[in-house]
Amino acid sequence: MPYSEYVITRGSRFDYSLLSQEGIKSILENYASSINWYNPSEIKNTDITDFIINRKTRAFKDATPESGKFPLILFCSGGGDTPSSFDVLFEYLASHGYVIAGIPSNGMFENKPSYNLMDEESQIRDMEFAMSYMTEFPNADINNICSMGYSYGGLVNVLFALRNFDIKTVLCLDGSICLKDRDRAVKTLPYFDSARLKIPFLNMAREVHDEQDFKFFNQLKYSNAYLLHFNQMNHEGFKSIPHIEDFENINNPKNRNIVSIGDDNELVYKYSLHFLDAYTKNDSNAYSTMQSSPEKYGISEEILKIDFKQSLELPPLGERFIEYIEAEGIDKGLQVYHKAKKNDPQIIIFDKNEINNLGYDFLNRKMFVDAIKVFQLFVLEYPDISNSYDSLGEAFAKNNNIKDALYNYRIALKINPYSQSAARAIKELEKLENVQ
Repeated sequence: MPYSEYVITRGSRFDYSLLSQEGIKSILENYASSINWYNPSEIKNTDITDFIINRKTRAFKDATPESGKFPLILFCSGGGDTPSSFDVLFEYLASHGYVIAGIPSNGMFENKPSYNLMDEESQIRDMEFAMSYMTEFPNADINNICSMGYSYGGLVNVLFALRNFDIKTVLCLDGSICLKDRDRAVKTLPYFDSARLKIPFLNMAREVHDEQDFKFFNQLKYSNAYLLHFNQMNHEGFKSIPHIEDFENINNPKNRNIVSIGDDNELVYKYSLHFLDAYTKNDSNAYSTMQSSPEKYGISEEILKIDFKQSLELPPLGERFIEYIEAEGIDKGLQVYHKAKKNDPQIIIFDKNEINNLGYDFLNRKMFVDAIKVFQLFVLEYPDISNSYDSLGEAFAKNNNIKDALYNYRIALKINPYSQSAARAIKELEKLENVQ
């Protein structure tokens, strides 16, 4: 398939009427003009329009797909760009068993988005639409999805993963998630919390510059997280367009593994594949490569340096934590709770209703000691809620511990002076206390 097919798709994304013969001619001419500033030495004596637009790619239009299901990559482009800028990378990944679905990066009302919640929400919804659309694609494994993005899209794809728990991995190509102040607006979103990302994360960063800020990476807790520093690569270098020689090299069957393409771009392709293979296909060799120093493979730190953060052990959460207590006992549940809180004081392990219901289940089974421990955990996690002390007071009362029952009921009434249940219980318990 000639590269012009990508160009036509790119040029007609806002106006399908351009798919006429005259429209296509206009698209190709405009595209050729837009890339004249790229002038690689290999083609300085060749007409750039002919070289790029008529160059054959490794893709085959309307080809019969391989049978079976393959991991799905949902890709969000950089600001105002389209996925066709990454065709060499995508053809490479597709040739190794991946389905790629990309969306252009457009604003709500403008062709190029801005760093504001409206445009970011528009892009997230485009990715969600793409995910829904791909459920009808027979070869896409929708249970094994990577959220991938470049530049601005490398912020949107993270937001998309934070609110869509079906995503299994996140891959950013010089993502804006690691730039200063690019997350200023999204910090107001209730789901923008690095601790919510509990899947493998990879960001490939360009050469060092003043706007870099790896705070999001450093704050990840429950993600095997990689930060790859390409120390001799600029931002545009992650695209296919500047590397026009790739079209020739990748078209050579001998170069299916891209052994002859320029070092930096080759490494972007290879490490993207290693990361995806490791975490979407459970490939142990790929995982080993990701864990190893690049110097092991003859890659100088001047070219590539890898930072890795091991995920903290994620405790059972929500209903799984309740089930764990029911199966293993409250004492082991408390051990899990305290270990998790030591690692991450902000983690929310259970909902107040879940733990309260468990405590009353123990009460109903006359397991008073266990019920007390459960409600003590309720108080520990929710010390500002009247109901936690009310429940603990009831458990102490049923275990004939009037002193501690009164103590907790009084706290419950202090937090909520309108609690009739606490007021009644205090009145009855004080009578018993006086009798004793």
